Amino acid sequence: MSAGHGRFVAVVNCMDGRVQESVSRFAKQKFSADYADTITEPGPIRALAEDPSGAESASIRRRLDISVIKHQAVGIVVAGHGDCAGNPRPRETQEIQLKGAVQTLKQWFPDVPVVPVWVRPEDWEVEELG
Repeated sequence: MSAGHGRFVAVVNCMDGRVQESVSRFAKQKFSADYADTITEPGPIRALAEDPSGAESASIRRRLDISVIKHQAVGIVVAGHGDCAGNPRPRETQEIQLKGAVQTLKQWFPDVPVVPVWVRPEDWEVEELG
């Protein structure tokens, strides 16, 4: 990518429209990025954690490759959220899935920082998880 086009961050997020803006805003602030490449699936953390070599994860990886390799994304934010139709699990389960998703993403992109977040269903705001 030529200079002057800005910094990118990659976001792996649920397709749920309620979580898009807050996660993209958080990701751009966290990594001082101008643009967020958003890769969406219904409840993507489930596939990344529980079936990292499956078709859904492979699709996510193909799209992340474009963000990380072509756009030189400076980080990856991966999100889970309450009231998720694609992954209707309690927060405790989704936080375990987020840890697994982070492990998968770090295996794929060992030189790119990965930040897990939880989007609260009460107000759709982002909490960074440790």
